[in-house]
Amino acid sequence: MWIDIVYLFFVLWAIYKGWTQGLIISIFSLLAWILGVIGALKFSGIASEYLHQQFKWNSEFVPIVSFLLVFILIALIINLIGKMLEKIIEIAHMGLINKICGVILKLLVYTFIFSILIWFINQAGWISPSVKMQSKVYASAAPVAPLVLDQISLMLPAIKDLLYNLQKFFESIPK
Repeated sequence: MWIDIVYLFFVLWAIYKGWTQGLIISIFSLLAWILGVIGALKFSGIASEYLHQQFKWNSEFVPIVSFLLVFILIALIINLIGKMLEKIIEIAHMGLINKICGVILKLLVYTFIFSILIWFINQAGWISPSVKMQSKVYASAAPVAPLVLDQISLMLPAIKDLLYNLQKFFESIPK
């Protein structure tokens, strides 16, 4: 039962975020997070070196600050592009379609996130068989994340190793 209530919260939040952001901003927000993290991982070393050379800053926090600065810069640029594109969509009077598609995208993303959370909680042994049976959502939502992550791991082999190590970690925890 509690699983269904939590999922209902996810659904309501997804509808709200999807409607208020629309498809364009939702896509660009997702891209901002993904590309921001990738870019920050790739370029934070260069940014750290620059901060050190320009400001003679020798601190253990330089890599963290560099990561955050690069992430924020990339995310701001991507979100700015998304907002400009959304203005074009509004001028073309496609706002309603943008909002409805935004809701659909957010429902998919939030269902995926919910499925990941359920997977972690289940792997930790915190969901009893009776709770699984009573839930209206568990049987449908639980397999979403493993299915999506399996497909992603086919495209990105590094993800497969991460998932394997995570599975081994959960198997080693006494229940």
